[in-house]
Amino acid sequence: MKNIAYRSMIALCCAGMLLSACQESNTPSNTPAQIPAPTTVPTTVPIPTPVPTVEPTETPEPTPTSIPTSAPESERMEISFYVWDGVEGYERLLERTDETVSVTLYLNPVDAGENRFVENTEAVQANGAKVWYLISGDPSFDYIQDQIDMIVAYNSDHAEKVEGMSFDMEPWIAFEDQNSSENQESWQAYLDFMETAKEMLHESNLSISISIPFWIGLQTEASPTGRPLDYEVIDIADETLLMTYTVFAERIEPYTHASLHYASEVGKKVKVALEMVENSDENISFYTHPEDIVPILETKLNASAFSGYVIHDLDHFIESEVTLR
Repeated sequence: MKNIAYRSMIALCCAGMLLSACQESNTPSNTPAQIPAPTTVPTTVPIPTPVPTVEPTETPEPTPTSIPTSAPESERMEISFYVWDGVEGYERLLERTDETVSVTLYLNPVDAGENRFVENTEAVQANGAKVWYLISGDPSFDYIQDQIDMIVAYNSDHAEKVEGMSFDMEPWIAFEDQNSSENQESWQAYLDFMETAKEMLHESNLSISISIPFWIGLQTEASPTGRPLDYEVIDIADETLLMTYTVFAERIEPYTHASLHYASEVGKKVKVALEMVENSDENISFYTHPEDIVPILETKLNASAFSGYVIHDLDHFIESEVTLR
């Protein structure tokens, strides 16, 4: 997710391939409200009828006002965030959300140069957030095992558990031609790596989440198996974060349809990722017009695999001053 400049070129190329499938939504015009006719004032004042004397009765106790409770899970807005630089701004997020919003954080452990995963996880879980451990770059299996051990130790000491590990690794940024058969060996190595990471996590009763761009499903020549590459990742992951790289609401469904349909068939979960980090291309990121992200976040996609939206990233969302209610 951090190499936005390079992926901008990739996303735009793929957007051109899919643009013909996208259509503008037609918004029905609002029907003006009917103004009620004025009430006629009587010209004569009626003579009041004598009212019989009534013995005073005991004033009843007032009915207590019910205390609002959190919205049912089925009605809550599921919003997630990538978190790269600590959770100092999390309380500002809470100020602009209410009980209808359920928050999940994909939390990278590095904060001010130190691994503060335990401290930061405790802070946000105390305020109702679910947490995944976010890992990026080119980690070794030894490092992954060390971090798994840390998560397991944390979960053994806390009632609120860390869900698992989320991988934001991007081998495609090194490819000159994204849909070249020369990439098959690299893709196979990536898939093998993720399969091994999944086995390590499942042995510790943890889940695996994987971030991918929507367009890898189009890479037929680059796929080592001949199947869409997004299908291969979905088969491995318990949850897939599908990066769309677009600000156009009408493109979200066609960009995600195939992945969501397949994930629904195999019983997996998919979240749709939206970009808010500054980018030179306004068609990719909501950075310059953040308010436009709200109607998308309020739209549930029609697939059983759809599990909400994830925003890149928390800091830029907080800076935007967008409110979720």
